[in-house]
Amino acid sequence: MTKKRGQSQQDDDDDNDNNNNRIDNLDDNVLLEILERIPWIWAVECKCVCKKWYNLISDSHYSICSPFTFIFQLDYYDKYQVNRDGFVFYGFTEHPGFKTLGLSLSFLPCYNRTNPFRPVHIVMSYNNLLVCSEPPISNPIGIISETVYYIVDPIMRRYIQVPPVLTIQKPAAYGLFVANSALFLSYKMVRVSSCWSSWMHESEYFCIEVFSSEVEEWKRTWFLSPKRKLFNDGGCSSTSAIAVNNKLHWVVERNVLVYDSSNETCTFIEVPPPQSMAKVTRCLGEFDGLIWLCQLESCAPFNNILNVWELEEYGSGHINWRLEHYMMWFGLEVEKFKSNEVLAFHPFDPNTLLMTYGDGLVRYNLRRGTLKEVMSWRGCDSSHVWTTKRVFPHHSSTRFYSSTFYSMIDLT
Repeated sequence: MTKKRGQSQQDDDDDNDNNNNRIDNLDDNVLLEILERIPWIWAVECKCVCKKWYNLISDSHYSICSPFTFIFQLDYYDKYQVNRDGFVFYGFTEHPGFKTLGLSLSFLPCYNRTNPFRPVHIVMSYNNLLVCSEPPISNPIGIISETVYYIVDPIMRRYIQVPPVLTIQKPAAYGLFVANSALFLSYKMVRVSSCWSSWMHESEYFCIEVFSSEVEEWKRTWFLSPKRKLFNDGGCSSTSAIAVNNKLHWVVERNVLVYDSSNETCTFIEVPPPQSMAKVTRCLGEFDGLIWLCQLESCAPFNNILNVWELEEYGSGHINWRLEHYMMWFGLEVEKFKSNEVLAFHPFDPNTLLMTYGDGLVRYNLRRGTLKEVMSWRGCDSSHVWTTKRVFPHHSSTRFYSSTFYSMIDLT
């Protein structure tokens, strides 16, 4: 018996519907097992299969299973060069050796092909995005030319160019708000800078500049700092902000600076005081909507003290820090920790820190007290003088991808 053409088409449509129903009826655990075994980029494209797949791939559980890395950036100069030009090394925590690795930002307009060691400067990260720029060069009177920033997706090799801003102050910290919608990608970029008086001395004011994609212009506001020289070199422990409840948080010397984008106000929260006059490094993290603070006091040759606090409340002028971890190192361990700097919390584990340890970068587990080296720069050129070590968490979360994000410029 020969099927009619219309009947054959109807049967094919029924078969497709049955196949779709079988896919829709897959158990969530089975579907997750499948998705975690295929390349992550393919999984993102599977969000359009059906509503169930979209919700599952967008769920935080699957996001945590998606690719994650720390991007490590070291700024250095050659002590035998007269001009002391700065250079940049990139590294990934997945690789044990210190060398220039697979991060390529050569598709950006600011990429310097004549100097492969100083191509692009990363200033902050936000989930799966980086904010990059060409390293600014100051002229003799301290005024810096226009700075162009790029919001970059290094995996998909796409970027958005932020309109240039004239940099008179010295940028110290950055923040980013990104909102995906069905129609457009909106974002706000925030830059915190120190201010200078008419005599080129740092004043008691600091500047917050905000670029909004909705109005397409920079807005500059000056705030009074509770302490002069608040944003000097080393004053801000991390250039990347921690975003919680539409507020950006940076740790600045002995304070947490909070910028509320809804009413454009700033608040300073005093951190718990250190127990000594030793060198102190700090970093912030966010877990379950709460701010965490780590403080490392390097007191060699006596001891080293590491504290971790959770900021339970800071509304209505009431501040409550709750101590989560307290640790001390003595003897030989102090010798290993004397050059330590705490750089970042692991974004998904409040008990894991990323820190420098001698000539390497390590993960430190607070509960187990164990170290695991993830990168080393032993054997590097002895003429290199390291000036800044920064870590940028990069989480390829499917929650922050939608079809609107593909409207970013594609040069591949």
